[in-house]
Amino acid sequence: MDNSAAALPPLPTYDCRQIPRPLELDGALGDSLWATAPPIHLVECVTGARTAQETTVRLLWHGDYLYLGAEMEEFDVEDHNEKHNDHVFGEQCVELFLAAPAGVPSEEGQAWRYLEMDTSPTGIFWDARVTNPRGIPDPSVRKPLTLDESYWPDDLLTHATIQGTLNDPSDRDRGWKLEVQVPFTGPPGGTPPDIGEVWRCNVYRIHNFQGPDRELQSWSVVGLPNFHVPARFGYLRFIGSV
Repeated sequence: MDNSAAALPPLPTYDCRQIPRPLELDGALGDSLWATAPPIHLVECVTGARTAQETTVRLLWHGDYLYLGAEMEEFDVEDHNEKHNDHVFGEQCVELFLAAPAGVPSEEGQAWRYLEMDTSPTGIFWDARVTNPRGIPDPSVRKPLTLDESYWPDDLLTHATIQGTLNDPSDRDRGWKLEVQVPFTGPPGGTPPDIGEVWRCNVYRIHNFQGPDRELQSWSVVGLPNFHVPARFGYLRFIGSV
């Protein structure tokens, strides 16, 4: 096992607040309920250091849905994707990895099962149900992932807005914002949670994957330049309204 794992910080816990109604998604985090969600500030995913460009994420839930809202500082917003399941992770995107309790191994050697959803600055997303036998953060383990890309329900929604000009490096942009509605049935074995129930998740951002200033960000520090390390997923605790 990678000895650097011993130096990693404890896994974080986020209290995801229940809201009294569904969110009105506009891609700009304009619904007043977003102000009730505590902010998450992403860090550099390998070391936990401060990032060059800020990313703030908020999570809320209501009924059958988890809601993710994110604000990204970005000096040059770039997105050349055109349709669902284009490889948005090759440029700039925000990624949500979400594991229901049924997808978390109950004993050593079992695979993790979770939903991965990656969204670009124009709201195009790639999603898949992942079966991952590599739960331990050990870079020497080369077990393959299994991806089921057939999952795409009508109520999985994304909305994004850009504060600047898209694909124009001649000027300086301010960033982009994102809202995502994720059905709790997205992760394998998932159903709407009870109050107090704990799921596992991580939130990531890729900044300029193919550029010289590439940066990989995360909520829970991974210790590796690899997002598929479910043993480092944080704890998402569903609480009632406060």
